[in-house]
Amino acid sequence: MSDEPKSTISTILITGLIALMGTIGGGLIKGYWDKQLADQKLNSDLLMKALESEVASERLETLAFMINTKLIKDEEIGVAVLSYLEEKRDSPEDIPQMRPSITMMNMEEAEEPAECLVQYRHTPCVGIENISFQPCEDTLSCVQAQTVHSMQECKLAAMMACSNSQPEQVASKSIFAFYNGEQLASQGEFDFCLSYANRAQEYNHCRGQDKTDAVSALAKKGPE
Repeated sequence: MSDEPKSTISTILITGLIALMGTIGGGLIKGYWDKQLADQKLNSDLLMKALESEVASERLETLAFMINTKLIKDEEIGVAVLSYLEEKRDSPEDIPQMRPSITMMNMEEAEEPAECLVQYRHTPCVGIENISFQPCEDTLSCVQAQTVHSMQECKLAAMMACSNSQPEQVASKSIFAFYNGEQLASQGEFDFCLSYANRAQEYNHCRGQDKTDAVSALAKKGPE
């Protein structure tokens, strides 16, 4: 008689353990597929965003930028887009435009429109005067506001702002982003340009100067 209660308890414990393992396994599987779907949606959103511009050459450049800076992380998508860009390089007008009204960013599941503030800080080359710091014109720093539909879109705007088209006049840039008042970070740094993929090619190339990193300690800490 004493063995029967023990057997019953063992059966209950085993049944509970199997149920617990099933719950944990199901949660892990669901988490994996949720991440896969989220990554797929992110890649789709970024590609759709790149195709919004009315200027064909800008669509081409934005697609290339997203691949070169690894914003598009899926390797198969990256290879396919690169192949497509090579095919359309001499005829960018053939790259279709996706108007904002039909992009993934504006579907029902997209977030509500939000404010994205992108703060620019330029470090000019020594001795350079009277240049225009785009988009800040004649000032070293400025803040540009835009409406976005997701935090990722705000991060993308900040990373794209790190591009330096004046390497012989502008030594480096620091870019900070705020989404609905919350400061964003890229790879743990508030300054998005610290993780900018083309930093080595575009920063600290002042004419006649040593190629040293001109980012200040203040820039590394982020805005006050």
